[in-house]
Amino acid sequence: MAQKNTKLEQKVQLLEGELKAASSQGDDLVVLKAKALQLLERQKGEKELRMQAESATKLANRKVLALSQHVEKLMLHLKHEAAAKAKAHDACGRAAQEVSLLKARNAALLRRASARDVVIVELKEGAKILEDQLRLMDEK
Repeated sequence: MAQKNTKLEQKVQLLEGELKAASSQGDDLVVLKAKALQLLERQKGEKELRMQAESATKLANRKVLALSQHVEKLMLHLKHEAAAKAKAHDACGRAAQEVSLLKARNAALLRRASARDVVIVELKEGAKILEDQLRLMDEK
């Protein structure tokens, strides 16, 4: 019986060791399950963050595209404005030249007109003198 007791004690110890190992494995399994759940939650959170980042990137890309199109339109308008300004500047230069030519022509015409006026006045004075001489001769 002593042998049975020692065998039983050994068996009990062996089973207790297996129980402890199984219990420790069960605890490890619980810890691993908890870690797996944490990793799953973390993965879900990171997936949501990635989706948000992708949508933000798409929105930013659309905004950049709209902004670049707007800048292109502004550059086109600026180009047209610059061309119109250059044309207006050229037209202003031509108009200034035309004005100076017309002023010179006007001055020349004024000189001719004043010279003619002087001649007319001289002719009138000469005619008056001749009329006066004719009267005097008629009276004599």
